[in-house]
Amino acid sequence: MKPFTMNRFHYNWHWIWDTGNGDFGNQGIHELDVARWGLGVKFPNKVSAIGATSCLVTIRKRPTRLTSLTSSRCPTARAG
Repeated sequence: MKPFTMNRFHYNWHWIWDTGNGDFGNQGIHELDVARWGLGVKFPNKVSAIGATSCLVTIRKRPTRLTSLTSSRCPTARAG
């Protein structure tokens, strides 16, 4: 167990490697859901991502920039 610090408390836990998932896991996943719903696909069958931290000195240990690529099977077109 690590000692308590304010950087590991309340909202800042998102940015710590041991407990967090960065901004993508915090908010980005909801944006990805909207895109999937719009495309009519379920879950991706392939995912690739690369990230980096900005030049700013912060408490954040997680990447502040993330690019991801997903691949999903297209829904079957309905004759109509």
